[in-house]
This record gives sequence, structure tokens and C-alpha cells, in this order.
Amino acid sequence: MGGGAGTETIMGGRQATTLLTKVTWWTAGMFLFLALVLTFMSSGGTQVRPLLEGQGQNPTPVAPTPLPIETQPTAPPAPPPQPPSNRRP
Repeated sequence: MGGGAGTETIMGGRQATTLLTKVTWWTAGMFLFLALVLTFMSSGGTQVRPLLEGQGQNPTPVAPTPLPIETQPTAPPAPPPQPPSNRRP
């Protein structure tokens, strides 16, 4: 009664392969169809356009500021004070 041949008639290997094959082909077909539709939809926007097209007025240019010029050379920093020596002469 519980032999191995009984399970093959209900969910046999051939039926599962057929079902998986059909699902795979349908999924691949839908993927290709959607890829073609999206390709044709996006092909209308292949013209090169400026980034700020239709944004109103152009931005005002910024005036360059001159760099500060050093008039007198600065003195080198003073050396740090030496700690008192604990040695006896």
C-alpha cells in the first residue's frame, strides 16, 4: 500500500518538470515583453538637453575676491622656554 510507485502518479517527476518549464517560459516571456516596452518608452528621451532647461533665469556670476597680500614678513615664533636643569654644577 505505501510503495514508492504511488507517489509518482500524483506528483511525479515529469509533471513537476512540465510545470516548472511552463512557469519558466512564461516568466521569461513576460520579462522580455516588459524589457521591450520599457526600451521603446525610454527611446523618446534620447535628445541631449541642458540640465537647467526651463529653470527661469540664469544664476548671477560671483565676483572673484582678491587674495590678501602679506606686506611685512612675520618673525619666526620664539623658541619654547627651557625647563630648569636639576643638575648640580
